[in-house]
Order: sequence, then structure tokens, then C-alpha cells
Amino acid sequence: MNGHTTVRFDGVNQYGVNAIIPIPQPATYYAVFKQITWTANRSIFDSNGGIQHYIQQNAISPNLKCYAGALSLDLNPALALNTYGIVTCVFNGANSEFRNNNNASQIGNFGNNNLIGLALANFDNAGNNGNCEWSYLIIRSAADNTSTQNLFINYLKNRFAL
Repeated sequence: MNGHTTVRFDGVNQYGVNAIIPIPQPATYYAVFKQITWTANRSIFDSNGGIQHYIQQNAISPNLKCYAGALSLDLNPALALNTYGIVTCVFNGANSEFRNNNNASQIGNFGNNNLIGLALANFDNAGNNGNCEWSYLIIRSAADNTSTQNLFINYLKNRFAL
């Protein structure tokens, strides 16, 4: 992607799993990825240890939702297929946020589950691997406010020429 390394997952049997990395809420994720194809209930990432946290393709293409005990609103505007974007998800109970690039956040209660691991393009059960391509992921143990989010998003936009 614009000269940077990426990791592509085929949506069938490829995914990336890390050991247990406990991160309690609040936590903010900045993910640079694209959806290659869209299939309902396929995961972009999961917490690798039970259904705790995830970003998942949901309902109607190319909708994404995040979850930490309750589903978020759809990412709005949606991240188009085969288009890199920066998706920000702030897991912070009733004050959680879901955001595409510099657009306004979808705010709501996405639940209180904590991250207990990390799996890219994988969900806790077989058959839900996402067909996506990852370039970068930042996880912070904080509920970043809009100003801080904009700093990270603008840094990532400049770094990856998005």
C-alpha cells in the first residue's frame, strides 16, 4: 500500500493470532485496513479468547460494526470495499465511539468487555475469517478524545498517503 508492507488474509483459513494481551477498557484502536470482499459476520479483528471485542462485517455490504458486549451502530460512512481507510474504535462502555477516517464518530454503548487477546481477520469460531488486508494497528489504553483521535488519524493519513 503506497510502498508500505501489508498483510492479506484470504477469508478462508488465514488469520493472525497473538498471545493473550489483556487491555481493560477504556481502549482506543486505530486500524488501517481494507475489506477485500464482504461476507456477513466475517471478522476484521477479534479478541482471541471468547467473544469479547471485535470489528465485524455486519448485515449489509459494506457495513462494519464493533462490539464489546453490545453492537455499535453501523460505521457511517461505510468503508468501501477495496479502499484503505483508518477505522477508529474507542471501547469505553456507554461512551464508546466508532469512526471512519476524519468523519464524525458514531457514539453509543458497545458494552464493557475487556480485550483479552488479538486475532486479525479471525472470529472466535471457525468460518468467520475476514477477507481483508491490514497495514497498521495502534492500540492505546485510553479513551482518546476527538482532538487526540485527529492527531493519530492525520499522522496515519500522512504516513500512508490516504
